[in-house]
Amino acid sequence: MANRYRLSKRLAEEAAWEFTEKNPTICLSVINPSFVIGPPVLKRATGVSVGTFVSMLKGELKKKGVRSSCFGAVDVRDVAEAHIRAFESKEAIGKRFLVSSEQSYSQLDFADMLRDRAEFQSFDLPGHLSSPIRYRPKYSHARAEKLLGLKFRKIEESVVDMAKKLISSGMVHCPQLQR
Repeated sequence: MANRYRLSKRLAEEAAWEFTEKNPTICLSVINPSFVIGPPVLKRATGVSVGTFVSMLKGELKKKGVRSSCFGAVDVRDVAEAHIRAFESKEAIGKRFLVSSEQSYSQLDFADMLRDRAEFQSFDLPGHLSSPIRYRPKYSHARAEKLLGLKFRKIEESVVDMAKKLISSGMVHCPQLQR
């Protein structure tokens, strides 16, 4: 499933570049976000990141452990800011921007960020990986910082804000309140 999703993104971008070649009056900049986290606007868990955090907070990943894959992450608010800045910048025309953390994270890293905070102590967060980590990629968001002037949020802030929003919106219930 993930490979088809990534392929669809690649093919869509290639089609957009081909379209702009045939229509030179159209200016294109491409924002390529990694795993998008942060406070969701909608109350639905159809996206992978929201679904992952909902499952994690509900304790559904505790027993089997979380996947060992590692990937870049970015706050949804930084993605929105990147789109606005690219739209407003002539320097951004014709360029691709990776909008991601520079280090990669596993789902266990996200769970650990929550586990370390008092307000999430009552949640049954996963504590182990389902298999060992084999590779931790690194990324560069230097172009987005330089040309768009982006200042990326710390991933821990995004993780905590996402979890708090999932709780405050009622998508996840606090275990202390259910007793």
